[in-house]
Amino acid sequence: MVMLSKWMVPRLGPMTVFAVLATTGGCRDECDLSGWYALGIQVVDAQTDAPIGEATIRYTVDGDEQEPLTGTKDGEGRHSLGFELAGSYEVAVSAPGYAPAIRTYEIEEEECHVVVQADAIALTAE
Repeated sequence: MVMLSKWMVPRLGPMTVFAVLATTGGCRDECDLSGWYALGIQVVDAQTDAPIGEATIRYTVDGDEQEPLTGTKDGEGRHSLGFELAGSYEVAVSAPGYAPAIRTYEIEEEECHVVVQADAIALTAE
């Protein structure tokens, strides 16, 4: 798994954006009313590392199918999954012209929030 050095996750309330270091688990020291997406995924081309903006992400959490995500909001191929939702994630990524990929993740919950993880999923051109 390739860890991203930083991941941007939205915060509830005034929708302030904070940088969370994925390599430290994205933990915060205090309990508050903010909420965090459990998993940040960046979809990239395996050969060029260029972001893939037309990817579709389908995922389950503990076997329950979640709403699929298509496209990207930031132009960098990044997607946020599982708002404050701990559990076993199975993530299937596909994009036109690329072989699909499947990854699994275990998202844990601490006293107040989920422990944020981030990963880059590289798709191989067909």
